Amino acid sequence: MPNKVSGARAGACAGDGVEPSQWSKNRMTRALRLSMAQLSAASAKVVAEREKEARWYCLAVHGGHEFAVEKRISDAGVEIFVPQESWVTIKKGQKIEGKSVLLPGYALVRIVPSAAAFQGLLKQKSVFGFVGRDACYHIVRDVDVAVLKGISDRNEVSRMPVDRTIGQGSRATITHGHFAGHECIVVQVMSGRTPRARVRVEAFGGGMGDVTMALAFLKKL
Repeated sequence: MPNKVSGARAGACAGDGVEPSQWSKNRMTRALRLSMAQLSAASAKVVAEREKEARWYCLAVHGGHEFAVEKRISDAGVEIFVPQESWVTIKKGQKIEGKSVLLPGYALVRIVPSAAAFQGLLKQKSVFGFVGRDACYHIVRDVDVAVLKGISDRNEVSRMPVDRTIGQGSRATITHGHFAGHECIVVQVMSGRTPRARVRVEAFGGGMGDVTMALAFLKKL
């Protein structure tokens, strides 16, 4: 026998094109209010008041949830950036457009560092940590964020030069992105519209897993 859905939730489970129920709206409002309260110390308002103290940090998030995390935290008033690229493909004669995350599993947030700001971000759904070690979180340089934003805005990743001699076991320097300036070991190279590499970043005491990024972000040593 199929599971029953209560009348209060029926509207929230309705098909496409149906206006969200009042229950659903109220639930979203409560969730947003909670996030705003938790993130008050990390808000863009605090950044505006203490601009010189603000820094970019790298959030570790569950893969596939990057855009949802970006919306949730942005709606709560925090400056967040998920680098992405747009793409177009043809499938069965139809043009399909979409967006992909450039650095899966990560998002950048700009905050004034404080225990309350860090703790508030760690309470958000699908966020499980910050990149760094020994309670010293990795600071991403403003110049690296600016370059990454430019790449995303111009959607130029697929046009960036790629060193095809980079392969499994190669040592490389990361030239763009959250981990620019760090060395890494290439674990796997994946072909495709935008060739990618899975790398092991030689930083942070080995406290983070392998990172996937555009192959064009690497310079062979």
